[in-house]
Amino acid sequence: MLQAAHDASIRILPCPLPPNSWQALSEAVAAEQCKGAALLGHLHPRPHRAPCMALHSHPRCRLLGREGPGRRFADRALNSWLARTFHAVHAAAPQPVVLGPHGLHHAHLFRAHAAGQGLGLLFHAAEYPAYCEQGFPVHLGYCQAGSTLQYSPDTMAWRNFVWYGGSLAALDTGPSSPLNQRLVYPGLEALGTVYEGSFGDWLADVYYISWWAERRRQQRILVSLPGIPHAPARRRRPELG
Repeated sequence: MLQAAHDASIRILPCPLPPNSWQALSEAVAAEQCKGAALLGHLHPRPHRAPCMALHSHPRCRLLGREGPGRRFADRALNSWLARTFHAVHAAAPQPVVLGPHGLHHAHLFRAHAAGQGLGLLFHAAEYPAYCEQGFPVHLGYCQAGSTLQYSPDTMAWRNFVWYGGSLAALDTGPSSPLNQRLVYPGLEALGTVYEGSFGDWLADVYYISWWAERRRQQRILVSLPGIPHAPARRRRPELG
């Protein structure tokens, strides 16, 4: 997916192996004609709302976007693997990564343009650095309110991570990196933001609510995608997520 010529700007990180259900999901999505239908079929019907965060001083902050509640995957092993992959990014990133609402809390799930159309994940760390008149005079919306995440050029250069085909890669998108002009979205150079459209078609957003303290790690995974009906699940069906 990323050419070997850019090795200096790519670091492969250790990561857990996905469960068999990931391959089954990838095959189902690759074979479908209706975008998102196969993915929806692998989600548990029960919706969940992420807990509020005291650090979010602005009431209009919506970390899960406009799609309302999120859902977990029906397969508990898949939720567990996703949670462990978030922690793998946190543990092995070239620059410090903070898990939390202002740092790493989501990944974009995409169907790759590459042959086979497998599934991949694009993680964004350092999502909401604190506004600072001298160091980072950039307004990032309501969810930036209350951020204590200090801006650092080195941290922002290594804020993008891609998982695909069993490998987890950290991407250097700093000004001197060859990936900067190739992947960084015009106008977002200060953030070094890479979009999943560079790798494939967006399917959903996967959130890791690390501050959901009363939940186990695999229960902190929530998936948000367009078109999810938000009716309550039937109580007779046990939740596996």
